[in-house]
Amino acid sequence: MKHNNLFSQCSLTIIAILLTFITITKCLAVDDNRQPEFTVNHQDKSLTTANKQMIVAAHPIASQIGLNILRNGGNAIDAMIATQLVLNVVEPQSSGIGGGAFLLYYDATEKKLASFDARETAPSLANENLFLDENGKAQSFKQASHNGNAVGVPGLLKLLEHVHNKYGQLPWENLCEPAINLANEGYPVSSRLAGILAYSKANPYFYKANKLVKKGDILTDKDFAKTLKNIQKNGSTQFYHGNIAENIVAAIKKNNGILSTIDLNNYEIKQREPVCFTYRNHKVCSMGPP
Repeated sequence: MKHNNLFSQCSLTIIAILLTFITITKCLAVDDNRQPEFTVNHQDKSLTTANKQMIVAAHPIASQIGLNILRNGGNAIDAMIATQLVLNVVEPQSSGIGGGAFLLYYDATEKKLASFDARETAPSLANENLFLDENGKAQSFKQASHNGNAVGVPGLLKLLEHVHNKYGQLPWENLCEPAINLANEGYPVSSRLAGILAYSKANPYFYKANKLVKKGDILTDKDFAKTLKNIQKNGSTQFYHGNIAENIVAAIKKNNGILSTIDLNNYEIKQREPVCFTYRNHKVCSMGPP
């Protein structure tokens, strides 16, 4: 029986964006009693179908921006980039250029599947003792995560720039504009972001006039808009080699971290071999392992 290729038969352009926090994966105390990450109640949603194209993202504003890019002549990579940058604005607690990402992309023209690894990497000075206390015992989650050592070298922005240079159609400046506009003009706060901020007294960045942000409030982020304007003009250069890189390292060192400008300078994304198998006459592929 002849196997069909799921990618070549599919008539939808589907962008699935899986973005992650910077994570700590070792040396966490087993008796740690931290609370789980804040979430919201489950909500039933109606099934959505499409005949030509679809954007799937963690926030409706980001999905709409991605769809607008497709309708204005952009391809899937263009839409992904614009969607991701908007996600950084509207769900700053979960997505952003301070973290990393995996990308699985099928080039229909070349009929080739590629997977890109842009996950965070450990600073060059990191070693097996990084998350041990002065007695050689594993730190608690709070001890390990509430300082600069919890920050890895971010890869997302370099990934966006790399795949745009390789596959993109619309100008980079156009893809940055929606996120800049939202950061300047404001966006409605989601229930999840509001819930997280309600328990985040150590982070006054999102507070207005000493009052917590509530669901539905219109929130602006002028400082981040300036950063995005820099990225719009200079790409990833300032982030990995310029003044943004210096500011990142200064903030991390202020919090006793070891990440350096050399780590940012030397960061490289990796192209991995996708993992594929056959299921019910379809070829199913996923991200190559890091």
